[in-house]
Amino acid sequence: FQEKLIMESVEALVNKYSPLGIDQQKIITAFNRYVHEFAIPEAEAIRTLSRDYDQELGIVDQDGNRSGELEEKFIQIGEISRHLIEPNIRGQALTVEIPNSSKLAYSGVIGDETGTIRFVVSAALKDTPGELVPGKTYDLLGSQISEYNGTLSLFISGYSAIHESPVHVNDPPFSLVDIKDISPGVVDLHVVMTRISSGTHEKIRYTGTLADETGTARFVIWKNPSNECLILNEGTAYDISFAAASVRNDQLNIDLTGAIIRESAQEIETPADDRATLTGDITRIRETEPVYRCPQCNRITKPEREGYTCQIHGVVVPKKEYRVKCRLDNGRDAWSTILNMPAILDLFQWTRDQLFEFRDSDPLGDRAVDYEVFDRLFGRRVTLKGFLIEGRMIAEGCSLAYPQSTIRASEQQEMV
Repeated sequence: FQEKLIMESVEALVNKYSPLGIDQQKIITAFNRYVHEFAIPEAEAIRTLSRDYDQELGIVDQDGNRSGELEEKFIQIGEISRHLIEPNIRGQALTVEIPNSSKLAYSGVIGDETGTIRFVVSAALKDTPGELVPGKTYDLLGSQISEYNGTLSLFISGYSAIHESPVHVNDPPFSLVDIKDISPGVVDLHVVMTRISSGTHEKIRYTGTLADETGTARFVIWKNPSNECLILNEGTAYDISFAAASVRNDQLNIDLTGAIIRESAQEIETPADDRATLTGDITRIRETEPVYRCPQCNRITKPEREGYTCQIHGVVVPKKEYRVKCRLDNGRDAWSTILNMPAILDLFQWTRDQLFEFRDSDPLGDRAVDYEVFDRLFGRRVTLKGFLIEGRMIAEGCSLAYPQSTIRASEQQEMV
C-alpha cells in the first residue's frame, strides 16, 4: 500500500511538471535519489522537488514569491484528490473564519459548481489581497492538499498566493445529505438538535447530538468570533450549510464551527434516537453534587462575583439540581457514569418538589440527599437510559432491578 502511494506521488509530479518542460526521467531519478540515497521522507522529497521546479520554471522566485506566470490552469474542486501537487483552485469563499491559532490567518470553506472544500491560510502568507470576504471569488495558487481522518482540505502556505479572481464563480446549491450517507468532507444538513451541552473544554461553545430520520451524529462548535451570537435550542430543526464531517475511531463527527446555521421551518417528525440502555451494578459512588443550571439553556453556570453566570445568557437566577457521579459494572465492562436530575427522580420515585422538601426538612441539607442516594443506589442492579459518549454514560433515566428491596447500604454489617 505504501509503495502504491509513493508511485502515485511520483506520477503526480510527472503529470504537473513534464508538460511544462521538465524531463520525466529527471523527475524520477531525482525523487529516487532523495528517498533512497539521502533517506529523505517521500512527502518531504515531493515538496522539495516541487519547490525546485517552480523556481526553475519561474513560477516562484528565490524568496518563494509567486511570479504569476504559468498559472492559468485551474483544478475544479470536485476533481481534487490527495495526489495533486500544489494545484491552483478558483472558487467562491463561502465562509471565512479567524482561527484561534496565531500561526493561521484564515480558515473557511471555498466552493464552485462542482463541490466544496475547507481551506486554511498560513499567517506567513504575504501574497494576498488583504481581508478575505465571503461571497467573493478567489484564485488560490500553489495550494497544498492535506488529509486528516479521511477529509481533504487545502493549506495555503507562505509559498502560495491568493488573488481576487477576475472571473466570478457561482456558489454551489444547497445539497442535502442524509446522516446515514455522510462521507468525510463538507456537507449540507437538515437536522434537529436532540441534545446540546457546553462540553468540558473551555474553548467549546456547543457540543451534543444532532439527528435526522436516518441517523445521529456527534457535533461540536468551537468558540470563534464568527459564532459569538449563535444560540441553539434543543428540539429545534436547522438547515446547516458547509458542515465539516470526519470519521474518528469509526464514529461520525460533525464540526459546525464555521458552518452557516439557520432555523428551519420544516420539522423532523421522527428523528433517530441515539440513547443507549445499559444494565449493571453500581459498584462505586464518587459523590452527589449540587449543580446550578441556566433556566434558559440548561447549561451549568459558574459562580462569579456578579452571581451565577451562564456563558450564553450572562448572569441568571439558576435552578438547582443534583447529579451523581458513579460507576456502572456489568461484570464484563465498566462505565464512568453521571446520573442527571431526571435519573435521580426516577431512582427516588419522587417529584422535584418532593426531593427539595426532603432536603429542606433535614438538618443535613444537601448531605441528606447524598446519604439517601448512597442507600438507594450503592450495590444495586440498575438499568440506565441515556447517552453513551466516549465510554461515559450520561443517564437521564434509572430503574432498579429489585425496587422492593428495603436493605439500606448504610445499615449493612461488615461480614467476617
